[in-house]
Amino acid sequence: MREFRIVVAAHSGLAAALVRSAELICGELRDVTAVGIAPSDAPETFAAELGRAVALDARPVLVLADLDGGTPSIVATTIAAGRPGTVVIAGVTLGMLVEAATGPETLDDGAAARLVEMARAGIVDVTRRITDRSRS
Repeated sequence: MREFRIVVAAHSGLAAALVRSAELICGELRDVTAVGIAPSDAPETFAAELGRAVALDARPVLVLADLDGGTPSIVATTIAAGRPGTVVIAGVTLGMLVEAATGPETLDDGAAARLVEMARAGIVDVTRRITDRSRS
């Protein structure tokens, strides 16, 4: 059983959509929370909401943010700096969320590195792959 919580932080409705999509694949995901920043939200409002989601209990937290350098990742990184056991990865994909929710039991440097590598490996030019196979 996974010993950490997951918070998906993203612009607009992306965080909630990613969680709903992952649940379509995996079924109900416990301890996975979506926090989105709306266009009308002040960064401080989003920071307070994300802070509450991260601080829900004392367990480690994996924050999966949408864009490196975007408000969700910047705010998450600021929160993580003051909360041991919090890891932030930017560039979340649906595959990364599914793997994080179903894969590693603990949140350590190795788990974070594997999630990043798995997400990178999941970016594939499928058209080129099909074209290359048909030429073989």
